[in-house]
Amino acid sequence: MPPAPARWRRGARSPVPPRLLQRALLAAAFSAAALVLLVLLQHHHAPNTSVASRARVFSDELPEDSPSAEQNPGGGDAAVVGDGATCATAERMGEEAAGAGRGSPEQASLRVRELIRRHFELHGAERVRTLPAYEFCKQGFVLGKASEAGFGNEMYKILTAGALSVMLNRSLIIGQTRFDGTTDAVGIQFFLKNVHPRMKAAALALFGLPDSLDARPNTFGELMRTIISPSSTVQAAVNWALKGVNPDIVLHMRMMANRPVRARKAAVLCIKRALQICCTKGTPRVALVSDTPAFVKEIKSEISEFAEVLYFDYKLFTKTSGLEIVGNDKPLDFRSRDWGSAPRWVAFVDFFLAAQARYAVVTGAHRRVGTTYAQLIAALAAANRHGQEPSGANFTFLSSIHSNLLVDGLSTQVGWGHVWNRYAGPLSCRRQPHQCALTPLLPPAWWDSHWQSPIPRDVRRLLEYGVRLSNTGEVDERRLAAHCLLRKDHVKRYHVLPPYKNPA
Repeated sequence: MPPAPARWRRGARSPVPPRLLQRALLAAAFSAAALVLLVLLQHHHAPNTSVASRARVFSDELPEDSPSAEQNPGGGDAAVVGDGATCATAERMGEEAAGAGRGSPEQASLRVRELIRRHFELHGAERVRTLPAYEFCKQGFVLGKASEAGFGNEMYKILTAGALSVMLNRSLIIGQTRFDGTTDAVGIQFFLKNVHPRMKAAALALFGLPDSLDARPNTFGELMRTIISPSSTVQAAVNWALKGVNPDIVLHMRMMANRPVRARKAAVLCIKRALQICCTKGTPRVALVSDTPAFVKEIKSEISEFAEVLYFDYKLFTKTSGLEIVGNDKPLDFRSRDWGSAPRWVAFVDFFLAAQARYAVVTGAHRRVGTTYAQLIAALAAANRHGQEPSGANFTFLSSIHSNLLVDGLSTQVGWGHVWNRYAGPLSCRRQPHQCALTPLLPPAWWDSHWQSPIPRDVRRLLEYGVRLSNTGEVDERRLAAHCLLRKDHVKRYHVLPPYKNPA
């Protein structure tokens, strides 16, 4: 348990009469016993949705030596939540985060699509560049900047600026060179906790209610659908790889030059799960995207047993297509372990290829599942499907997390804008088997949901912004409001003198 606030510790030093202390201890003991009895009764009468039962979904498909959730009753400092369980598997968390059929993210996304469409009709470049000079000078602008880091991080900078332009009713300009704090899905969502009512309302209109994860819109996917598109050469490369038919499912694996067997087996199981959800007819088509070409060839042999496999072979493309990609054809050696050995332009082709998935995107990795790149693939693919029947409403984003990554629960799946970061705290069960978890298209920015809990690093980080979090993620709203009032700039009013005039 965290230490008590200083004011409580000071109060504890004051002398207390022995008889009063005995009565207080006796009352506390009775209260604790009653609370334990109540929890046990609730657990006894609750439906069988315990953590152990959820962990057995794939038990018949796992090796005999795989760790199971029954080996771990939960983190030592986890709170008792819901049905009496002290922790949850990634799959159980995902069912709540992605809705599991309860909400309607497609309808919310179509609402936001219309909001974005109207905004760019009024404030987009096509109209603004034709304004007379005096009207152009009155136009408000938001400047987004991007440089040459990873595709996902730079794209989130652009999308953050685009979202801010919608919230502020301003035009968007994209420049070059770096600025910090907006390299993920969370930066712009800070406005969801803004103390200014109008800014908070604008954020809620664009991102939905933080505590209603099952019905939040696919905001970043809808923004990408409006403001980005492949160049003609990249589109030609995508068409060359697809050969006229879109894939049913896309698997993205960020392996960083590693090829562990567990990651491959978990991903194959997750693809099979995606096929069960999608109910595809005939032989399914599965597209593979990875930063490690050797891994693609290894996993292809396993998937080929039940699906047609396709992927973008950039070496074969450059030899046979006769097209030249504008840009550097040589990989950057100093980041090859992170981004892979292929030229950087291949990431664009893979991205727009993967965004053609009809039913599902599966994300897996050697270390971190659901990177910014994978998040954006799923978001754009869903936006391309939403509004179309029947695949739009049933589009699924799944995370394939192999057991080695779950020894300490989801604590290794961290990163400020990482899709599983809000679930990485003490409510995540340790020693889980391979998981294939439903995943939200819009990564949550706060710990408002049932099974979300912060890691200590995020608790400390939020304090810098004046936000105090409990161990299970509740925000101290009063402290936040007081912090904002203390930091509010007070403008001093001075008497304005008339312009100086020379004496006649």
